[in-house]
Amino acid sequence: MHSGAAVILVLAVAPLQAQPQDLLVQLINDYRAAPGNCKGATGAPVPPLVAHPVLSKLTIGPGTLLEPLLERAGYPVGHAEAISVTGAPDAAGALKAIISKNCTILLNPDFVTAGSSNTGDNWLLVLAQSAIVRKLPDAASA
Repeated sequence: MHSGAAVILVLAVAPLQAQPQDLLVQLINDYRAAPGNCKGATGAPVPPLVAHPVLSKLTIGPGTLLEPLLERAGYPVGHAEAISVTGAPDAAGALKAIISKNCTILLNPDFVTAGSSNTGDNWLLVLAQSAIVRKLPDAASA
C-alpha cells in the first residue's frame, strides 16, 4: 500500500515538469526579454511568444510550404518561419544554434506564437503571426 502512494505522487508531479520543446519556447522568451547582441547591434526587447500546440505538432519535410500546412492544421496564419537545428543535445543548445544564425527572426515583434518539437538532437522551431480576421459589415448595416 505504501508503494501505491508513491506511484500516485509521481503521477501528480510529472505533469509539472516542462517538456524539452516547451523549455525551448521559454528560453526564447527569456532571450526576447533581454536579447543583447544580434548581428552586431544591441537588440531591443520584444514581447514574449505564446506557445501554440498546433505549431509544436507539425511535420515539415523538404519542399513543404509552411503557410498552407498551418492553415490545413487549423492555424489561421498571416506569416510563419520554420527553423531547424541538428546536433543540439538539449533546448539550451538548440537556442544557442538558433540565435547564432537567426537572432533577427527571434526578435521580430510580428511573431506572437511559437511551437517547437524535437526528436533526439533534431529540433524544429515554428514562429507564427496569426492572420487578422476582420469581420466585414453586412450589407444591411453598411
